Amino acid sequence: MDIKVITDISSINTFMAIDNDVLYVLDNHKLFSYNLLSKNITTSSYRFRQSGLSRRIIFNSKYLYVRQFCTIHEFSKSTLERTRRWKIGKDLSSDITGVCCDEEKVYMGIRNGGFAVLDINSGKIENFNICDSSMWDMTEKDEYIYAGNVDAQLLRIRKSPFKLEDAIKAHKKNCKDVLVHDKFIYTASSDMSIKKFDLDTLTELKERKRAFPRMFSIIGIINNMLICMSMSSKSTAFFDADTLKPLATEPIFCRNMCVYKDKIIFNDNNHIYSKIVTR
Repeated sequence: MDIKVITDISSINTFMAIDNDVLYVLDNHKLFSYNLLSKNITTSSYRFRQSGLSRRIIFNSKYLYVRQFCTIHEFSKSTLERTRRWKIGKDLSSDITGVCCDEEKVYMGIRNGGFAVLDINSGKIENFNICDSSMWDMTEKDEYIYAGNVDAQLLRIRKSPFKLEDAIKAHKKNCKDVLVHDKFIYTASSDMSIKKFDLDTLTELKERKRAFPRMFSIIGIINNMLICMSMSSKSTAFFDADTLKPLATEPIFCRNMCVYKDKIIFNDNNHIYSKIVTR
């Protein structure tokens, strides 16, 4: 099916996240939401002083959290007004790396293996040492956080009491992307491989070597297809989520892509687009 324009933007340095039917967009210096059903737009009155590439949007049922280098910003999901901010680090030695959240806490990796846990109700932060290298991606499910680090490890971290529970050597190089889907974990590495693990045992189930010729990211799963995108290779590739067998490649790429039902959402310099994905 043809690619459709969703809405206009002002910069390719755009970061997105989708919750239910609402697309949240960090477009250069402004934050806005776009309801994919009603097409209503809500724009935050807050303006970011800097843009940059070290940003990410995460959310729970009540708040959005925007990671921006060493700072985490909190926004009301209903109004998009900024409610609080926390300065976590000072410079490139202490900036925020991977980040995720649940209804009670925000979990932040700190460069070189540190970890900061923000209690949402009190606003207080606790700091921990988890490993010896940076965790550039993480996600949470139930009582655990799953993270990949530069030392090529896949980490399982218990939320309460907060501690590192498991660390396995997942790849030869940086384990840079972690996706939890159903009872499986999918990881992507700087060694250009994709791996699939059992969520409970962390047993390796499948591997796809040389998945891309250059650096790439895991985007999500649609119709039992694992979707990966590479800015360097200027393409998006589709793999069977069961076997990791390559299925197709399309010349679609952007800095930040996400999935919505049976669609991929992506952008260029001027627009955000949607495209239906079929096997």
